[in-house]
Amino acid sequence: MSLRARIRRAAGEAARQAAELLLEPATPAPASVAEEPRRKKRRSRNLAPLSRTVVEWYQADLAYASQLADNGNLIEVGRLRGALTRDAVVRGLVDTRFGGLVRQPRRCVGHPEVVRWLDGEQGRPGVWNHIYPPAELAQLDADGGICGVGVGEFVQEDGMGLPQLRRLDPQWLVYRRDEDRWQYRSSAGLLDVEPGNGRWVLHRPGGVNEPWKEGIWYSAGRAFIAKEHAINYRENYAGKLAHPARVAVSPQGASEDQSQSWFQSVMAWGVNTVFGMKTGYDVKLLESNGRGHEVFHAIIEHSNLEFMIAFVGQIVTQTGGVGFSNSDTFETMLYNRIESDGIALADTISTQGIEPVVWRYLGASCLSTPTRVEWDTRPPADMAAVAETLTKAAGAIKALREVMAVDGIPLDMRQLLSDFGVPVRGDVDGDAQPDDVAARILETWKRDYGATGALVAARALVSLAERAANDVEASLAAA
Repeated sequence: MSLRARIRRAAGEAARQAAELLLEPATPAPASVAEEPRRKKRRSRNLAPLSRTVVEWYQADLAYASQLADNGNLIEVGRLRGALTRDAVVRGLVDTRFGGLVRQPRRCVGHPEVVRWLDGEQGRPGVWNHIYPPAELAQLDADGGICGVGVGEFVQEDGMGLPQLRRLDPQWLVYRRDEDRWQYRSSAGLLDVEPGNGRWVLHRPGGVNEPWKEGIWYSAGRAFIAKEHAINYRENYAGKLAHPARVAVSPQGASEDQSQSWFQSVMAWGVNTVFGMKTGYDVKLLESNGRGHEVFHAIIEHSNLEFMIAFVGQIVTQTGGVGFSNSDTFETMLYNRIESDGIALADTISTQGIEPVVWRYLGASCLSTPTRVEWDTRPPADMAAVAETLTKAAGAIKALREVMAVDGIPLDMRQLLSDFGVPVRGDVDGDAQPDDVAARILETWKRDYGATGALVAARALVSLAERAANDVEASLAAA
């Protein structure tokens, strides 16, 4: 490492320490955060009580779950959501739609310091995946899509400096309609769920009022129950076909004792059995026509189609059936579902998950510019098409500038660059304009401490940087 690089690194560290000393939160915390006392660290444990596993579901259970949900009790809805993932088709669709979201490119936009802290910079990883694990986000997103509502909790374990978002089982959610508030039946008792207070995250893509009615649990549950029973009946049917009825035929003149003796011999038919028969005696197998299983296959296939329609809105991208030659249209339908999920989850995390964490660990000054997360849910780009689009855009922009220059009308290049997604070097907050980080810091200081306070802070940083540079030079000279 060169001398200049070492000095710059030491100066940056000194500046960061000075900022931590000088930039104590001067503005009050968000009301939801300020009202919630700092939560005690606890060891990792499941806040949800032990759940009762329902082995067999019936169509009547759906009606019961709907009645409970309309009264604000989601216990049966949550249990059904857990049972759905036992089906291989449903599990694949859940991974395609909800797991596919967190695998899309993600970026944070907003306050530069917060963005660097979350996303990292210059090859160094940020803290995003630690605070918001992708697996937890995917499950929270799946809860929102299936149940219409999901819940998560920030947990800070012993020995860990930062909290982690943990998804909780939605079956223990309760909505108090008369009080318009959510509660969670935990192993520690009934807890109030206050979204955005630094502990709770309540994901409601189904809407604020009665979000469970917009979940796909009812339609998917109906298909799931029908499929489960069809599979059981098919296995039972196959078991009977594997052991067809045996018919013992006695001659017409045989006595009752002779017929019963022959019947007992055939009934004891085992592996490698050999019969020595006289004229008139016979053994036959009574088998069905072998077509009864078709009704079970039809129910299973129809249920799978219902799953695909409920989760991804079409069947072409899953089955490759009729219309696959025009699969771009159906792929767009799938990405539209993922895009809707991404918008809802990004809004939940941005408003309830980022602001409280930033206030607690970076200070109130970093809330001056809201920081949001975004998932790029567009289909994978055709690089040749992108290059062609940019080439045509460059030509169109050049022509526009020449035409508009005649009338003296300025062209908003920043808006055009943002619309076409052209990366701009030095742009941190996503506005397609290079960011002057020093100017932003100075503006924040002026707002929080006034001109005099900003001057004192700036001089302190300069002094610390010079002292760090002198220390580095002295250590290098001594070496």
